[in-house]
Amino acid sequence: MRGTYEDLEWFAIDSVGHIALFTTGNSPYIPSCFVSRPGLLEKVANIVSRLTQDKGHRIVTGQLDNWMTACWTMASDRGLFAYDYNEDDLPIYQLFSVPMLAYQPSVDNIEWTGLIPKYSGVFSEKSRVINAAAVFEWKPQLE
Repeated sequence: MRGTYEDLEWFAIDSVGHIALFTTGNSPYIPSCFVSRPGLLEKVANIVSRLTQDKGHRIVTGQLDNWMTACWTMASDRGLFAYDYNEDDLPIYQLFSVPMLAYQPSVDNIEWTGLIPKYSGVFSEKSRVINAAAVFEWKPQLE
């Protein structure tokens, strides 16, 4: 895909309630709900910033020695899985950091409802790679 894209952080929830951070690496692969709803990324980032950083983390993809490592590990310390865009062979999101204790919003936490897109799988070390093109179809769960 051609074009200039901003490096963004966005979030999704999986089928069991885990939340993940995705960094785009200047790629265009982002769920359409964030494109069509200006201000949504900022609103979700503000919610995430209020989560406590007491869950611990583990880096699962090689030795990282760049400025993004802090972003991924901080997300995992808040209980989020952290993926980054990688286009070595195919456009994918690759898992970099996992929380030692995953954050799961309570069922009655209306704050997340309808805000972030839903992934039909489960964020875990078993899902280290996610097809980047598939995220266009992820939609917020409204109930």
